[in-house]
Amino acid sequence: MTGVVSHALPSRMLERSWNVVVVGAGGTGSAVLPSLARLHHAMVELGHPGGIDCTVFDDDTVSPTNVGRQGFYPNDVGEYKASLIVNQLNALMGTDWRAQTRRFSAIETLYNVDLVIGCVDTRAARHLQLLDSNRS
Repeated sequence: MTGVVSHALPSRMLERSWNVVVVGAGGTGSAVLPSLARLHHAMVELGHPGGIDCTVFDDDTVSPTNVGRQGFYPNDVGEYKASLIVNQLNALMGTDWRAQTRRFSAIETLYNVDLVIGCVDTRAARHLQLLDSNRS
């Protein structure tokens, strides 16, 4: 090999909480968010000053077809996906994350965000998310 690969985080990411936005709390989001909460816990336990500060956007509610395929249960039907997952993780992991039961809008939410994780599960939603983020 001819080069050396190095990795460095911006110093601000070592000095304060990471501001993360997750778009979508369905199939992909309900799988990603528990891992993100475990990463937050590990960061704090290893001495990071704030871990991860997360906001989850999803305006969808749980339908009977979501039960079993996503991280939801029969008594969740009709409830907002984002609220269910965020409340569960806050209770289990001691986080203070937020749920927004509405569609993501890059214009109002990308101020001071370190990372956006797109977890929408349809081609149309990914296209809308891309269009919205290109406007900001």
